[in-house]
Amino acid sequence: MRRLEFAPTLLLHLPLPIELDIKKPASIFAFAPDDKVLLTVHGNEGGILWDLTLASSPRKLDFKQDGTVSTQLITSAVLLGEGRGFILGFGINHPARHYEMVDGSPGFGASEKTLPAANDIAISQDGKIIVFSTGTTVEVWDATTVELKRVLSPTADDIRPSLFEKVVISGDSRITAAVNATGQLNVWGIEDDFYKVSPDRECGLDLGDGWQPASISLDKIFAMAVLRRPGPSQTDWVLVRWGFAYQGPDRTLYYQDFPPCALACIPPSPDFVIMLTAQGRVVVKDTVMFPICWTDKGASKKGKVVACGSSGSGKMLAVARSNGRLAVWRLNTQEVRMG
Repeated sequence: MRRLEFAPTLLLHLPLPIELDIKKPASIFAFAPDDKVLLTVHGNEGGILWDLTLASSPRKLDFKQDGTVSTQLITSAVLLGEGRGFILGFGINHPARHYEMVDGSPGFGASEKTLPAANDIAISQDGKIIVFSTGTTVEVWDATTVELKRVLSPTADDIRPSLFEKVVISGDSRITAAVNATGQLNVWGIEDDFYKVSPDRECGLDLGDGWQPASISLDKIFAMAVLRRPGPSQTDWVLVRWGFAYQGPDRTLYYQDFPPCALACIPPSPDFVIMLTAQGRVVVKDTVMFPICWTDKGASKKGKVVACGSSGSGKMLAVARSNGRLAVWRLNTQEVRMG
C-alpha cells in the first residue's frame, strides 16, 4: 500500500505585473510537463509565461497583436515545453492553433499546423502526446511533430447526444479518457483497441441537468471527473468515480458531493482532490473526501478565487483571484510505502 504526503509551499503570491498591461484575472492555466514554466491565459488581453524557478521575470504574450486569437474565446491551453511553443483551444466551433515562440513582440507566431476544433486539450506527463476532445471523438497527436496519430471514437451503441468536454491522459501515457456533461466517462487505449464506457443514466448515474465538467483524472484502474453546476446562491460540485478496470457487474460507478466550496479540481492522476474557499484556503482531500492537509497561506479577504488548475504531475497548483492576484503552490507530494 502507499499514501501521499503533502507539504504545500507557496511559490508565488503576487499581483499581475503592471508593466505587462494585463488586468483580467487568469482563467486558464497550462504547466510545462517539467513544472518549470506556467502559462496563464487572461482572455483576449494575452497570456503570461511565469518562470517557476524564479530565474527570469514574467513574459507577456500579446494576444491583441494576433488576429487568430483576439476574436475567439479561449477555452483551453497546453504548454509543450522545451521551447516548442503552446496550443490554444477555442471550443468546437473554431480550430485550435499551435504557436511557436519567437523573439520580440508579440512573443509568438502561429505555425502552419492544421489542428482540430476542440473543447479541451491535454498533454501527457512526459510531454510526448497531446489529446483533443473534439466533441464526438478524441484525437491523439504527437507532441513533438504536432502530427495526428489516431482518432478514437465511441462505438455506435455508445454515442450520446452530450459532447465530450474534458480530456486526460494517464501517467503512463497508455490510456486516455473523456467526460461529458452527464458525467459519463469513456476510456480508450492509446496504442491498442481497449475501449470502455461507463453506464448511462438508465442504469448508471443520474446527476440531473446543468452540470459542466471542470477537470478529469485517470490511472490504470480509475477514471474520475469533477463537475460543477452554478446556482443562484452557490456553485455545486460533484466527484464522479468509476473503476473501469474491474471485471463483472459494474458496482464501482458512483458520485459524491463536495462540501460547500468556491472551487474544486482533481489532478490528472486520481490520488486526491483539491477544494478552495472563496478566500483561498486550500484543502487537499483523498478521493473519498477524507481531509489530508490544508493551508491558509495565500488566503485573503481581498478578491475571491475565480479559477484554479493543477499540473500534469499533480505537484503544482495555481489559483487566480478576482483582483488579478496569482498564487502558485508546490504541493510537494511524496509517496510513502506502508506496511
